[in-house]
Amino acid sequence: MLFVHHSFGQRFYLYENNQPQQQKLDVIKKSKKSLTVRVYFESSERCACESSMDILLDKKSTTTFSGHPYDDSSKLIEVILVHGQVDRVVVKTDEYGCCSIVDGTYLRKKKKN
Repeated sequence: MLFVHHSFGQRFYLYENNQPQQQKLDVIKKSKKSLTVRVYFESSERCACESSMDILLDKKSTTTFSGHPYDDSSKLIEVILVHGQVDRVVVKTDEYGCCSIVDGTYLRKKKKN
């Protein structure tokens, strides 16, 4: 039996109005059946939380991995592949405030010309 597992890091930023925002996440591990996303949180005096959390996503099709943070079916993280490479990460959580995973589409930072 051959087990294929790749550790790598690809950083993605939340994009709003075609501009990268401060919120980020990393795709840190990828195998044939799963993919791991690391989300980052910012703590403050009024909001204390872990700095990051790893979420395991399962392969749903040849172009999609998805999973539910906190095992909550109302929350979804979906990774879209194009030509076998991670193209974007879509987060749907309806969370706001402290220690939340921010809704939206996360993309790699575009290179400046």
